Amino acid sequence: MMRGLLNKGAFVVAGFAASLTAFGQSADQAIGAALDSHRQNRTNIHGGVAFALQLTQKDSIGTSVTQQDATLAWYSGQVGNRLVNKVEIVVYKNGQTTHRIVADGETVWTYEFVANRYRSEVYDRRTGNQSQTYRSDFFGLVGKNLPSVANPLWRLAVEMAFYPDTRIQPWIPGITPFFRSQDQNDPYRQTHPNDVIYLMANTGKRIEFGLSYNQQTNVWAWESLLLSEPSVIKNTQRTVVTSLRPWMTQNGEVQVALNDPAFKFIPPVGAKAIPQSQTITIG
Repeated sequence: MMRGLLNKGAFVVAGFAASLTAFGQSADQAIGAALDSHRQNRTNIHGGVAFALQLTQKDSIGTSVTQQDATLAWYSGQVGNRLVNKVEIVVYKNGQTTHRIVADGETVWTYEFVANRYRSEVYDRRTGNQSQTYRSDFFGLVGKNLPSVANPLWRLAVEMAFYPDTRIQPWIPGITPFFRSQDQNDPYRQTHPNDVIYLMANTGKRIEFGLSYNQQTNVWAWESLLLSEPSVIKNTQRTVVTSLRPWMTQNGEVQVALNDPAFKFIPPVGAKAIPQSQTITIG
């Protein structure tokens, strides 16, 4: 439910300075607590973190709508004396698969379906001492090859897996987030008071974290993330709405394991290897 998009006009925040905290935490801290809780609930007995997320983006220009979707499977932990970070990200446009990015623990594979070509870049070796830059190499190689639609998915996953180390800046720099309950004009302020919102009043850009809070257990929970960015192109209204949530199927939330098939990539028959120096199409 895109519960915040109904409130596009001016908003009134009551007692903003006095109510920056709810249950002892600021809006920004509530996001961190919810992401931290989400990770902890998906940590196995060996300390490995495994979760799955999905994204849907609708880009509306006038009456034309382009939809892109993406899924992410994540595993991070320690196996023996080595850190292991793995991820699979698959991107779709109007129902057709366009990209698959796989980090298998050693190599980042980026595959373009239409061109039937791939790139491989190493971020670890099975033998010898593990590089001290293993994690940053993993971040850099996956991030640089992502189609732009998957950037929010990647950022959310990184923050979720490594909070608080990776919470470097707000989702909209320079903007202070607030709880939905503080906006007197929001129609969902009573039913979803703990949602956290970033709003750029001059552009209408809006980011909403769907959060819940259990007063009995004192635990925050993350449910969704919604990004909305309106603009005008040649006198035509454009709105890009991106929603992120746990990856669900008819059988419930998708489960991820260390040796999940999602983290394996075998170049398809006839696929061409892209040289390191050659640019790939990332969208």
